[in-house]
Amino acid sequence: MVVWDYFRGGKLVDYKNEFMKNIENTNHLKNTFAKTEDQTLQDRLWLDATLQSFDEILRGSYDKSIEDFADAVLYHFAKITQALRGTFFTANIDKELLVATGGYACRPEHLPKKEFYWGEGLVGQAVKTQETLYMNNLPPVSITVDSSLGQVPAVALLIVPLIFNEEAYGAIELVFVEDLPDKFILLSERLSKNIASMLGSIQSNIRTKHLLEVSQEQATHLAAQEEELRQNMEEMTATQEHLEKQVQETNAMKQELLVRDQLLNKIALVSETDLNGTITYANEKFSKVSKYSIEELLGSPHNIVRHPEVSPAVFRKMWDTIQSGKIFKGKFKNQAKDGTTYWVDASVAPVLNDEGVPVRFLAIRFDITDEMEKRAEVQHLLEQSQQQQSDLVTSEEELRQNMEELTAVQTNLEQQMRATERVKAELEARVNLLNKAALMSEADLYGTITYANEKFCEISGYTLDELLGKPHNIIRHPDTPKEVFKEMWATIKDGRVFHAKYKNRTKDNDEYWVDATIAPVLDAQGNLIKYIAIRFDITEEMERRNKVQHLLEQSQQQQSDLVNSEEELRQNMEELQAIQANLEGQMEENQEVKAALEARDNLLNKAALVSEADLYGTITYANEKFCKVAQYSLEELVGKPHNIVRHPDTPQDMFRNMWATIQRGKVFNAKYKNQARDGSTYWVDATIAPVLDKNGNPVRYIAIRFDITEEMEAREKLMKQIPHNE
Repeated sequence: MVVWDYFRGGKLVDYKNEFMKNIENTNHLKNTFAKTEDQTLQDRLWLDATLQSFDEILRGSYDKSIEDFADAVLYHFAKITQALRGTFFTANIDKELLVATGGYACRPEHLPKKEFYWGEGLVGQAVKTQETLYMNNLPPVSITVDSSLGQVPAVALLIVPLIFNEEAYGAIELVFVEDLPDKFILLSERLSKNIASMLGSIQSNIRTKHLLEVSQEQATHLAAQEEELRQNMEEMTATQEHLEKQVQETNAMKQELLVRDQLLNKIALVSETDLNGTITYANEKFSKVSKYSIEELLGSPHNIVRHPEVSPAVFRKMWDTIQSGKIFKGKFKNQAKDGTTYWVDASVAPVLNDEGVPVRFLAIRFDITDEMEKRAEVQHLLEQSQQQQSDLVTSEEELRQNMEELTAVQTNLEQQMRATERVKAELEARVNLLNKAALMSEADLYGTITYANEKFCEISGYTLDELLGKPHNIIRHPDTPKEVFKEMWATIKDGRVFHAKYKNRTKDNDEYWVDATIAPVLDAQGNLIKYIAIRFDITEEMERRNKVQHLLEQSQQQQSDLVNSEEELRQNMEELQAIQANLEGQMEENQEVKAALEARDNLLNKAALVSEADLYGTITYANEKFCKVAQYSLEELVGKPHNIVRHPDTPQDMFRNMWATIQRGKVFNAKYKNQARDGSTYWVDATIAPVLDKNGNPVRYIAIRFDITEEMEAREKLMKQIPHNE
C-alpha cells in the first residue's frame, strides 16, 4: 500500500516495504546482541586467565631490583597488548617525582624526558588524578618508533597509573600502531593494582635495607670517633681477649672432660697413683666393684686389690712398661674387699711432664667379670656337650635341610618386604607432594566450605570434618581489616578474581599469613555457582620482613648505646686490669687441667674407639683406634653418617632404641656387630652419651666403643660346638 505522507515532505511511502525492512533490522540486532553477549563472556574468561598468569609473573619477580622488575613487567605487558614501545615510571620516596626505570623497545637513559613531577605532562597528570589516560587517532608525526627501515608512527597512547590503596607507586606508558580494544584497557586497569602492590612491597624492602645500611654506617662513624680512646686500650684488650679465649677453650675442655669423666665413671674403673703406686684418686665405679670405700682406697698401695693367683711377672711387666713412658694393657683377676674375684681389662698410662718424664700414673679398667664367667660357663657346657655330640651327628643333615628351607622362606619374605617398602615410599612421596603445594578450598555462594585439602587442614589446625559445612570466616584473624573481605566479596560476586595478602587464624589462635587468590566458577550461562581459593603460606616471608625491621630498630638502639658508651669504656679500663690479673691466675690452673685432659685422652685413644657426631648422626671426629679397627681413613669418616660401619645383621630396633635414649639426654650402652671397610665383622661394647647445653638439650654425641671381637668370636666358637638342644 502506497500512501501520501505529509509528514515526510508530501512523498509517497510504501509502508509494507518499510515494515519488512524494520523486521529485518530487528533480527539483525538480535543476532548482533547474541554475538556480543558471547564475545563478552569470552573476553571475561580471557581477562581472568590473563590476570592469573600475570600474578605468577609478579610473584616470580618479588626478589628482583626495581629495574629488573620494571623490565619484566613491561616485557609481558607489551607482549599481551601488542604494544610498540613502553616506559615504566617509578615514584620516588617523597611521591613528588616520577622517574623512568624500565623500557620496552627503548632505554630509559636515552629518553628525551625521563622525569616528571606530579601533574607534569600526560604521565604526571595521569598519576595525579589516578585515572587511566587513553588517546587514539594521534597525528602521524607526533610519536614515532625507530626501526632499521625507518620510523614507525604510533596512532594510540595508553598511560596507566599504578595505584594501590589510593596511593600512587608509578605509571606505565605504552604506544600502539593501531587502536587498542576495550578489553586491553580494562586488563591494564585491573593489572595496575597488582603491579602497584608488588612494586610497593619491593620499594618497602629497599627502603628498609637502605635505612639499615645508613644506620650501620652511622654506627661505624661513631666507632671511628672513639678510635683514639680505643687505641689506648688495644694492647690490654688484646691480652684480655687472648686470655679469655684460652679460658673459653679451657672451659670447653673442662666441659668435655666432665662429659667424658661422667661417661667413664659409668662404664670404667678409673684411678690415679703416684710414682710409688700409692692411690691418689679413685672413682665411684672402682669403689663399687672393689667394695672398698674411696677413703679406704686413697693412700693405699694399688696391690690392695691384687689377686693372689695372678703371676707377679704380670705386674713386673706393667711397671717396666709405664716407667719407660709407654702404655700397658692387660686382662687379669683382681680381689674385692670381701675376697670375691672380679676380672678387669686394664689400660695403665704414665702422665708425663714437659721433659717427657712420668709424674704420676692413670689407670682405666673395664669390668669384664660377666664375660669371663660366661666364657667359663660356655667351656663347661662344651665339655658336657662332647658326650652328646655323637647322638647329634645323625640329625645334622635334617637340620641343614630345615635351615635351607628357612633361609629360602626368609629370603622370600625379605624380598616381599623390600617391594612393599618401595611401594609404600612411592605412595607417601606422591601424597606428600600433592598436599605440600598449596592451601586449596572451595565454597558455595554463601562462603560455606565444601572442600579443603590436607595442606589447608595442616596449616589451619582443623580436621576436614571440622571445616566442611562451616563458613570460611572460621579462620578469619581479628586483626585483618573488614574492608579486605568487603572488597573480596564485591570482587568475586562481580565475577572477577580477587587477590590479597592477609593474616588468618588457626584453631589454636596462632596466626599465619597467606597470599590468596579467589576466583568465581561460572556455569555455561555465565552464572556464579561456587568459588575456588588458592592460598600460599607466606608466614616465613612476613616474619623475615618483621625481622629486618627489628634489626633496623636494634641497630638504631646500638647506635644510641655507642654514643653513651665513652665514659663507660674509661671506667671499664680499671675493671679490665683486675680481670686480667684474675685470668692470669686461672691460666696456671687451666694448664694443669689441660695436661690431665691430654693424658686421659691419650690413654682413652689407645684403649677405645672414640668418635663424636652431630645431632643427625654425622661423624665430626674419630680417633686413630676407630680408623684402625674400621679400616677407614679419618677423611673418609668425617662428614659421613655413623651407619657407614653398621652391620646388616644388627637389628634396626636396637638403633631406634639408641636414638630414643640419647635424644632424651640419657646414656646408651649395648654390644653389637659393626662392619669394617673390607666387609669384615668386628664386635664393640658401645657407650654413647649426649653432650648437653646449659638448658639440658643435646648439642652433640660422644661414643666410646671397646673392641670385643676376640671375646665374641671365642664365645661363638664355643657355642658352635655345643649341641642345639642345649
